[in-house]
Amino acid sequence: MIGSEKLRAEDEVASILQLAQQAEDLNRQLKHLATALDTARRFSRLITSPASPSVQHNVQAPPQVRVRRYLRQRRAREAAFPAGTFSDPAWDILLDLYASDLEGRRVSVSSACFAAAVPPTTALRWIRKLVEDGALTRVQDPKDGRRVYVTLSEYAWQSMDHWVAQALV
Repeated sequence: MIGSEKLRAEDEVASILQLAQQAEDLNRQLKHLATALDTARRFSRLITSPASPSVQHNVQAPPQVRVRRYLRQRRAREAAFPAGTFSDPAWDILLDLYASDLEGRRVSVSSACFAAAVPPTTALRWIRKLVEDGALTRVQDPKDGRRVYVTLSEYAWQSMDHWVAQALV
């Protein structure tokens, strides 16, 4: 009898230990879900809150306003997730150059690198590729030989204009 009671007690201890392990696993999963939910809530708040009353979601907003709003949303998306989750430097460069052109601003290579939101060497590689592909042109600053501007080529400008009209409504 004593042997069977001892076996039953050992089985109960093993069951309790197994339940404790399962509870620990569930607790870990709940913490992970809570973190994911918190991230989703922060992301949702960042995306849905307008930058200012003049930049409300409005089909009638000028294209440069819609592009700048879209760029802010991309930065908010990147802030809500771990670094490196999203990266599309060529697209960021094209968007910034399009909006800057509509705003009447020239963009230097260094400013285009900043707009890419990646390390400068990566941005320079993308600028070089976009120039090689015919999407960008490099223009030397006539007043300062050290500065080079980048602009959208005609075909890239037309492509961006078409995309903005179709996608950012």
